Amino acid sequence: MAAPINNTLMSLITQSKLTGPNYEDWHCNIMLLLKAEGLNSVLTEESPTIPSTDMDGTEDIAEFTAEQLKERVDIFKSYHQRDSKTQLYILNSIDKSIVEFVKGISSAGDMMAKIKELYSQQDTHIEYKLVDKIHSLKLEPETPVLDHVMKIQNLFEQLEGLGSEKFSLKYKRNIIFKSLPGSFSPFIFNFNMNKLDVQLTELGNILQEVKRAIKKERQKCTSPR
Repeated sequence: MAAPINNTLMSLITQSKLTGPNYEDWHCNIMLLLKAEGLNSVLTEESPTIPSTDMDGTEDIAEFTAEQLKERVDIFKSYHQRDSKTQLYILNSIDKSIVEFVKGISSAGDMMAKIKELYSQQDTHIEYKLVDKIHSLKLEPETPVLDHVMKIQNLFEQLEGLGSEKFSLKYKRNIIFKSLPGSFSPFIFNFNMNKLDVQLTELGNILQEVKRAIKKERQKCTSPR
């Protein structure tokens, strides 16, 4: 049953090749494939050596029996076969423009390290943009408050999904309060004074009612007497 699973994973990574911005998704997919193929360990293994007769710092072949030498050769061949297969999977899963950056790299582990060096830092840029968006978002006059709250909640989920710290509910509520116009100030003051504790969806519903009340009060004040 392993083959269909592996074929599905291989299809997934070849259809969604690494282009740069999708590094995290690509890394997850390629690691799933390598694990399914029993190849993920080759990324962290050191290349085994074969005893040699040359005076080059390697082990002396004379110190090994024929059986021990055969075992070492088999380990050497197995490692390089697995490493070569892993390199092929990696090369088939990345865009042609990226292949140029890993050409000439001799091991799958070094290939993955190079790709990580090139593209994992993009998460930092994405994270910065999300933080900036969260802190600069303001409630638009015609936007339902619940939609606004859910948008901020979604941005926090994206940020936390990048491996960022988990933000407290209180902090998220304060960010939402900061994004509201001054007309919500009395409600925010009372909310904090009474130390209320509600989830963001419930808060969105409450704020929606507050907005209706504010609108009704304004209409009452501006209507002719």
